[in-house]
Amino acid sequence: MLDQHRAWFKEQFERGHFLVVGPYRDQTAAGLVLAQADSREELEALLAKDSYYPDKAVYTVREFQANLIADQITSYRGQ
Repeated sequence: MLDQHRAWFKEQFERGHFLVVGPYRDQTAAGLVLAQADSREELEALLAKDSYYPDKAVYTVREFQANLIADQITSYRGQ
């Protein structure tokens, strides 16, 4: 299941649905996804396709407005 889970994340990233994906360093088996969708319903339908959902993955969806975005954000990959 883990391979399917990771492949699903990669597919959503490549399709442009997920903008940032990565694990938390201070909490195992948890992480952050910065996603974009036309509606909350669309995002929730997308999350429901994760092989870990709903038994092993719990998603807390929060909407926010990005007012400041660093030009060098890609330089943080892997850090």
